[in-house]
Amino acid sequence: MAWLVQNTSVGLVLGALAITMDISLAALLYGGQPEYLGRGIGLVLLGGAMLPLVITLLTSLPGIFANAQDAPAAVLGALAATLGTQLVAGAPLGGEERFFTMVAIAACTALATGVVFMLFGLFRLGSLVRYLPYPVLGGFMAGTGWLLLTGGVGVMSGVRPSLHYLTDLFAADRLVLWVPGVALAVTLLLLTRLYRHFLVWPATMLVVTVGFYVVMAVTGGDVDGWRARGLLLGPFPAGSLLAPFRASELQAVRWDVVLDHLPTIASAVLISLIALLLNAIGVERVTGRKGDLNRELRAAGLGNLLAGGLGGSPGYQSLSFSTFNFTAGTGSRYAPIVAVGAMAACLLFGAGVVALVPKAVVGGLLAYFGLKFLHQWLYEALFDLPFSEYLVVVAILAVIVVAGVLPGVGVGLVLTVVLFVISSSRTDAVRYALGGADLRSRVTRGAAELARLAEHGGELMVVQLQGFLFFGTATALLERLERRVRSGPPVRSVVLDFSRVSGVDATGLATIEDVFKLGESSGFELLLSAVPERLYRRLGRRRQGGGEAGAAPRFAKLDAALEHAEERLLERWDAKRDVRGTEADAVAYYSGAGFDFADLLPYLTRRELRAGDVLIHKGDKADELYFLVEGQMTAVAEASDGAATRLETLRSGGLLGELGFYRGGSRSATVRADRESTLLVLGEAALARLTTEAPGLAADLHREVARLMAGRVLHLMAAVDALER
Repeated sequence: MAWLVQNTSVGLVLGALAITMDISLAALLYGGQPEYLGRGIGLVLLGGAMLPLVITLLTSLPGIFANAQDAPAAVLGALAATLGTQLVAGAPLGGEERFFTMVAIAACTALATGVVFMLFGLFRLGSLVRYLPYPVLGGFMAGTGWLLLTGGVGVMSGVRPSLHYLTDLFAADRLVLWVPGVALAVTLLLLTRLYRHFLVWPATMLVVTVGFYVVMAVTGGDVDGWRARGLLLGPFPAGSLLAPFRASELQAVRWDVVLDHLPTIASAVLISLIALLLNAIGVERVTGRKGDLNRELRAAGLGNLLAGGLGGSPGYQSLSFSTFNFTAGTGSRYAPIVAVGAMAACLLFGAGVVALVPKAVVGGLLAYFGLKFLHQWLYEALFDLPFSEYLVVVAILAVIVVAGVLPGVGVGLVLTVVLFVISSSRTDAVRYALGGADLRSRVTRGAAELARLAEHGGELMVVQLQGFLFFGTATALLERLERRVRSGPPVRSVVLDFSRVSGVDATGLATIEDVFKLGESSGFELLLSAVPERLYRRLGRRRQGGGEAGAAPRFAKLDAALEHAEERLLERWDAKRDVRGTEADAVAYYSGAGFDFADLLPYLTRRELRAGDVLIHKGDKADELYFLVEGQMTAVAEASDGAATRLETLRSGGLLGELGFYRGGSRSATVRADRESTLLVLGEAALARLTTEAPGLAADLHREVARLMAGRVLHLMAAVDALER
């Protein structure tokens, strides 16, 4: 019972508000011809009743209310005013021609709006609005609050924003018209924040309405007199307002005039599209529920097609009315259906009951919504948003107050882009910049090579870039390289890694070209890794006017570029070891303090591999340990799509399979020979025999393997530490 009372009362209030809105819109469109105003109200109400019914049944969020909207109607209203003075073939439009031409323009606008909504919904373009920056949405919500506040005050006082707005508003004869409604709005704002009971809304509305008529009776007033003073809605045409647009009346339409005003129709459609999406996002913010924007577009599209076919004007989901249904009601579909029933009753039996509603109630409700949005986005947002984003909200509100919604949203987008550029410019385009001593390729090297890399690693510089390289961030890269070239040991190789770069603008390309020039003048080789094909070609064209000849060497991954740079460094210092080896070399390499690898040879078996042969398959049993005597082996991780990532490349003197061998279980990677290779193999059975026959030698072997593994772990820890600096 409580649910029924709550939602019925909310639905009746919604219906009264929608009827008032539709009558106001009809006056805007057809008020210049009083003799046709009743017919115009009927057309707007008829389309306005069908629109919320269709959207209520099809909307993705129950409780959303739709109605004919004032944003596109304002554009059409300005057009309607010009029709009265427009000359066609040297003569002004006749009364009937003017009225039905305006009806056709409004209907065509609704139909075009429906088609655009349907197309956007069918092609799933509605979700694009979710990329709208939060401050822009906040500014739109604050601007909507201002428009609702001034709209509510305008309903009560008849004063619209102008250069003399405050002077007109605070005139002695106007104060009594709007102050009670604003007081009601403030009271509702306080009550709804203090109490959540469903009777707050209907009780407040009932008390205010009864109080209004009590004051009227006590002061000796009457309905006609107080309506004449502007305290009641109306007067409205008596009797049924149901008068749909008939096909026979198409003869009175001047279609040449309709065609002349197609740009105006298009602007009204665009305004409707933007406003619908913003309203839908606003409802999501208010209700905390996420809807399907594409479904909302399709629902509104079908509703506008039906409304336009009946001679109505464009409409879509209402932010204020939907907020009211979720705030005062339960957010069910029942309340909007009750509202549609009230609108249908008005169409069939006239607006006599609505004419008894005090303007303070209708205007006070609109003012309440305005104050609610302004409180949320001017006061609460001050504590929730960063100051720069809060200023965007205020700026959008100011522009909406002065110039309207679309200019306000446009200014907000521009300001948001400016703030984004400024904040992005503070983000370093360089994720890290390390020397060759800190970051190495996945090639396992001997002690001599490692010593050379540690000693001369400063000649190699690895720079990983990140984010979008544009005019705000790219110059920092060049400045960092210039500082490094001027100080420290000479740089011979610079690797630029693009694996974390999302895009590059023209300034970023020019900066990379400057890095080329810096390399040419400073004597370092520039290497590029993970550069997309398209970007690499653009670099080549910038360097030599076409092709790829002018671009630096490119590698698919950073690891390959690092290996190339290390090989060049070792060649410069004559420290590159021959990958060929012998059993004697292996004995010398693996032997250490207290451990002679030659003693282990009787327990090892020799295995020969050709280039391309697989030594280990992923998933094999890990029952062997391998000592690489000659050649080169690479361990790779293979993805489900066939892509392979190098884990480690080992040359003569390398140790393979130790992790799986000691851990047990199955192999985690695939290992294949890059060239003809020779290995010495220790199996589980041989290790068991070694442990039994020569336990001391077995312990020395384990200690030597642990030493080799510890060296790898220490280097990994050093690299991680360097990355975190």
